[in-house]
Amino acid sequence: MLLNKGGGKPASDSANSSKPPAVTTPVDAGTIKTSGTPGPVTQLSNTIPPASVGISVDSQLVLWNNRATEDTTVAANTDLVNRIEGFKGQLKTTDQRVFAAIIESMAQGILDPTNQKSCEALKPFVRVAPNTSHGADFTTAYSSCK
Repeated sequence: MLLNKGGGKPASDSANSSKPPAVTTPVDAGTIKTSGTPGPVTQLSNTIPPASVGISVDSQLVLWNNRATEDTTVAANTDLVNRIEGFKGQLKTTDQRVFAAIIESMAQGILDPTNQKSCEALKPFVRVAPNTSHGADFTTAYSSCK
């Protein structure tokens, strides 16, 4: 039994109250009306933020490269491809873009045994990759695409 402040009378919501409980009526969904025209729909992308917030782009790529070489599960490489896709807007230099493409290519190699997607990740960088610090790795990875 609940008591009101300052007195011995039971509160109206008490189980021992002589007052019957309030009855709520369900709302009929058919009677609810809206007005106006809906606004434009914003398509949300399933962008995954970088794994380590506050870490430099180059450091993040090194972490992902290590992950791509150490974890060969489909789940891990699917996640890696998604992370790289969401991270592409933060890649500012050609060196970063080439390194990301190499990492994506390794991950795609696990996901697609035909290597088609792996090669697609590398193809846009064929001309610029040799001039980056990852040129030798790129050449090795792309040699299976010819």
